[in-house]
Amino acid sequence: MEAKRRVNAGQQDLLDFIKGMRVRPGKVHLVHGDDRAKQALKGLIEIAHPMCKVDVPQM
Repeated sequence: MEAKRRVNAGQQDLLDFIKGMRVRPGKVHLVHGDDRAKQALKGLIEIAHPMCKVDVPQM
């Protein structure tokens, strides 16, 4: 459970970073992390910032 909390904190930090930007990005590329975490963060970004396209390239 401890690892899950750290992952969630990282996701929240990234969401807060985007929210705090004066000009929100039109596109975000998620390239680090495991696939499940990247897909979860993609969904959270799309909900919080529907005008932002989120790309999760296959590595």
